[in-house]
Amino acid sequence: MKKEDVVLLDSIAHSAPEHRDRIIVGGSHGGLNVGQVLLNRVHPKFAVLNDAGMGKNDAAILGVKLLGENGIAAASADCMTAMIGNADDTYENGVLSFVNSAAEKMGIKVGMKVKEACDIADRA
Repeated sequence: MKKEDVVLLDSIAHSAPEHRDRIIVGGSHGGLNVGQVLLNRVHPKFAVLNDAGMGKNDAAILGVKLLGENGIAAASADCMTAMIGNADDTYENGVLSFVNSAAEKMGIKVGMKVKEACDIADRA
């Protein structure tokens, strides 16, 4: 998959309905509010967000879990490998720290590079 085929959004606030069924890499944390935006506004094929260090009670990945509960593949990139707020860095350097059940069904795994996960999602 070519990088230009991935929707790179430094903030999920910039997501739009035309991103529906696309692969999105965002610089935002994967908290519940971000997951709700992706679920209700975009419904991506696959999304990668930042784990932001996970946070209290795994708050920074609750949106990724929500997406999985709704059949949308999503994952979080480890904040020590991907700059928060920088989708390009997340795509180029990110390593997955959490993968929801829908992404696991595609063959996407923790420890995988974001680029590789996007390639797998593209072929799914």
